[in-house]
Amino acid sequence: MAENASVRRCLFRPRPIRVAFLVEDGEYADVTLDAVFANCHSRWGGRYSLVVPCKNSVPRSAWLPWVNVYDPDIIYAYTDLDQVAVTAMQEQIGPAFLTKHEPHDDRDRNQRYFRPRLPLECLTSLSVAPQYALAHPQSAPQPMIVVDYLPGQPSDRFVDDNFGTLYGCFGWWPPPDSLADTLRPITLASHKLLADQRRAFRPAGDTVPDTAALLGSMSERRNSFGIAQLAADSTPRIDVRDRQREAFTLIVGDTFADRVLFWNVRSLMPAYLGRHFTSLIVSPQRLEDEQFFAALVDFLKARNSIQRSQGRPWIEVTSVNQSADDLAAIRDRLSAADQRNGYDLSGPTALDHAVPGAQAVEQIGGLSTGHTFDRCAYWKEIPAEGNELRTPPTLPRHLQGAQSQSRVTEGAWGLDLDIERQNNLTRFSNVCHTWRLPRRLRMHGAFRQPYEGLVDGRLRYPRSTREGFLSLFTSLGEEPPPISLPDDESAFRFALERGRD
Repeated sequence: MAENASVRRCLFRPRPIRVAFLVEDGEYADVTLDAVFANCHSRWGGRYSLVVPCKNSVPRSAWLPWVNVYDPDIIYAYTDLDQVAVTAMQEQIGPAFLTKHEPHDDRDRNQRYFRPRLPLECLTSLSVAPQYALAHPQSAPQPMIVVDYLPGQPSDRFVDDNFGTLYGCFGWWPPPDSLADTLRPITLASHKLLADQRRAFRPAGDTVPDTAALLGSMSERRNSFGIAQLAADSTPRIDVRDRQREAFTLIVGDTFADRVLFWNVRSLMPAYLGRHFTSLIVSPQRLEDEQFFAALVDFLKARNSIQRSQGRPWIEVTSVNQSADDLAAIRDRLSAADQRNGYDLSGPTALDHAVPGAQAVEQIGGLSTGHTFDRCAYWKEIPAEGNELRTPPTLPRHLQGAQSQSRVTEGAWGLDLDIERQNNLTRFSNVCHTWRLPRRLRMHGAFRQPYEGLVDGRLRYPRSTREGFLSLFTSLGEEPPPISLPDDESAFRFALERGRD
């Protein structure tokens, strides 16, 4: 059959960079999770990063289907993977980067030691805030209230896991003046710390002396969030529709398994929930503090917006390590203090039960933003002519209007491309075939070889996604690299001759 004209069509879309962390229980598991959570909170879409539990240095077998569907661009391992495991991941998933953790130094095994060093600097989670602060140009800016620490304030794992803080996630304090119209901190600072006259800086905005007071303030102020909630907002992601997960999840526990369960259950919530609070994890010992318990109940009354079909907000109480009797007692105590929410038990559960069911995995489609009134097409279209394609600079939707680099807009994101084939052999005049690039056969190299980022100078490796799209990485202030448009013979010859590179 005759080939179609050389003018073809290319669709492209920006999305967050997807990262999967491989972590194993052990002596330093908790501080490793501290470092991983802080890194995830700092990245756009990072709250949906997978934290994959490992056994004997390899991912637990029950989690592999979810990792495959999640389709990470970066696999970051805190375990010593053998060559068999490395080869399997390269063959089955084909990440752009498979990185073994290299510590910053060899001294104390603290959060700094385990801080991830990703091969790509990713777009920050703060980038989602300006769209709300400047939503009404005719009025004065309305900054979001974001949780922060005063340097010197002892960290609180309840705050770090559930909310994240500006200081804990980004490491700078005070917040830059350039963010004053976007963010206003609510700062955890004890009375003793504030009374220290040796401190030259005083926190801007409001301060609270402890975690109970923080929960009380967030209950009253509906525009208050943690960095964790920003990291879950405006994020195109796979939407795992599991009806059993459509309830606020309260996880009672402080073990490695409880924290991994807490982290990953967020990815099972519907995409439309965005920056809403959908889960909390709390130590059982913390619930014995009456002041903290009362503040937690007030928070759940005010900030739980997940409703079941009957219209009542619902909370599921679960744990990996608490007994059924202990969970029932906690459920009854919460239910007696809170008449607004309904409470149910879902557990004790097992760590592998965090994995979505086979039916839910089979129903996963493309990426979803979850915006109810979002009627414009997420993909953008450009013509593709000749043997080379140049896509224009492309911003994520929440960054539309950004003009220059700042602390809010630093970092890269992914760019998926859906390209029509040059050799269109369809029998129908109104149907065009598009490239679907396999992950195992490295055909994507015929379209684009590794290239340097213009902003950070780091080498970037293209890859093919689970859906068969060519995927690149770009950032604000740079044009995506040119794409070759091979014919069928050139593409297959490249893949068969080069193999896995």
